[in-house]
Order: sequence, then C-alpha cells, then structure tokens
Amino acid sequence: MVSPEDSGYTGLMLKTASVGGKGVLYIAPIQEELNTQPLPPDSTSFSSMPKAMCHSCHTSYPLQILPLHVETCKISDTSPQEISDEDPDYRHPKPDMEDFETVCPICGQNFPPNELEAHASQCGESKADFIPSTSKHKMSISSAVVLHAILRLLPLLSQLHEGLKLYGLADLMSQYSNICQPLFVPGVEVKADADFVFAVCHPEFSEKGSNQEQVEVSVMNHLQDFLQELEACEHPEVGDYPGHLSPSTFLQWLTGQGHIPVLPEEKINFRVCVQFNHTCNIQYGVHTVCYPTVAACSNTIRLPVKHMQTYTEFKQVVIEAFHLGQAFHQV
Repeated sequence: MVSPEDSGYTGLMLKTASVGGKGVLYIAPIQEELNTQPLPPDSTSFSSMPKAMCHSCHTSYPLQILPLHVETCKISDTSPQEISDEDPDYRHPKPDMEDFETVCPICGQNFPPNELEAHASQCGESKADFIPSTSKHKMSISSAVVLHAILRLLPLLSQLHEGLKLYGLADLMSQYSNICQPLFVPGVEVKADADFVFAVCHPEFSEKGSNQEQVEVSVMNHLQDFLQELEACEHPEVGDYPGHLSPSTFLQWLTGQGHIPVLPEEKINFRVCVQFNHTCNIQYGVHTVCYPTVAACSNTIRLPVKHMQTYTEFKQVVIEAFHLGQAFHQV
C-alpha cells in the first residue's frame, strides 16, 4: 500500500512507487466507486488536443477518439445509410502505388516510384545517355529536376504516413479530408491591402513635441495617403508584377513578401520599421534629391524627410525609388 503524503499523491511519488512506471498500481476507492464512463467530448481534459467535427452528429471530437466514435455514430436517427458509388462523399479506395510505374522524363523508361528517385539521380551521367542542353530538351531536363526534388520527400512522407496509421488517423484523413485539411494547411495567401501595410509600419519618431517629430508625422500621413491612392488606382485585371506598384508589391519591396502572414503568431509579430533621415545634407553634401533606403532582411525603410515635405514630393521620390531599386543596390 502506498500511503499519501500530507499534500496527497504526487506524480513523482507515484512514479517512485511504480519503479519508474514499470510496476502496476491499483486504485481502491474507500467510499465511492470509480467512474469508468468515457469522458464527454466537451471535457476540459481535451481542451489542448486537436479536434475535428463528426459529419454525422456535427460534434467536435479529439482526433485520438474520433475513429472510435465514427464506427458507432449513426448517420441518421432512424437507420444507417449505406454508402454507394453515387454518393458524392464516397471515396474509392486508393490503389497501391507499387502497382504503378512512372516514366523517366530523360530516358523514357518506366520505373516504380520507389526506384525512380535513385534512377533519376544517375540518368544521363553516362556518355551513352548524355543529352545535349538544347531548347528541345529543356522541358525534359526541367521535369527531371523537379521530379528528383519531389521524390526526395517520399521517404519523409512515408514515415509520416506510418505514424498517422498508428492512431488510425490515416484512414480518417482519407475519409474526411476537408475536415482535416485545416489541421495541416494553415490557410491561403492573402494579398496585403493598404490598411494592412500601414498598420504594420511602426515609425521611430523623434522626441515628442519637437519640430522633427512634426515633420515625421506629416511624412507618415503622406505614406498613408500614398497607399490608399495605390489601392484606389489598382486594376484587378492587370495583376501584380515587378514593375506594377500596388500595396502588395510595395510591401514586397520592403520585406520580401507581398502577402499577409498565414500563421497567427507571424502575423502578430510582423512589422516594418520606419526610420527618418534628417541629415542627408551631412551624409551626401549638396544634392537635389536622395531616395529611401530599404533593408528587406530587417524589414526597415529609411525615409529622407527633407525631400518629402509635400505629398507630391513624397509620391515622386517613392515611385522613383521603387522602380529604380528592385535590385540589391542603393539608388
């Protein structure tokens, strides 16, 4: 018998008594009987576990117990329905991949998928198999490179599939792919609009109440008006390309990405540091105009406020800097 301590039983105490979990401990209640009924799906014990909704009863269950629930859950209250081939939700069993062969895009021979990776890494190395790099064979060579890169992931995906099968999740994912997809794919890329771009811009203002701060606030107002104008003048049929200035391409110029971060944590921490240069005359001497400097690695832009006193000056300087500063150099 394991006697409790003053504070009751603890995990360390039970682990020591069971010799590190190798022994068996029996619980003998004194006044009550242990409840052996399964926990309800809304129990707090499942709060931190991944869940998915059952299509039949529309109840959210943890993934570990959802396969057991699906076997006993009825589709309707009257009688279970048999799934036929005509049912749109019916999915035919997938054939074994070992029964198929894939064509090598270089030599044209058929190989099983598990052997194609090793063949693709050596195909074309010998003189007899050598293919000259001409425009006729560019597509075949490109396909071989892409195929080789994809096949390198097959062992990793195979191990992942075996791990999912241990808990019965592989069959569950195959049957309810639309429910399980959000658990593995966080979302789709959404282009950044003017409001998002301006919201992630965090200016480093000068001392509060100073003349420099007033100028910097005016420049930030110019930036907000500029982004709103870009969004209003954007034509959806034109789309985004390196020479097309829009809120998303402007953000891509600053950070290297033109979409809103997909993961919630990345979206919260995503920001652009806006700095202000008041001493360009000291740095560059007498000059007519200088442009913003962008560091996409650190998500930083430094604005020369002397040349951005009015909105017209701000717009002209930023547009010229955007079109002339697509490469990794200083304009």
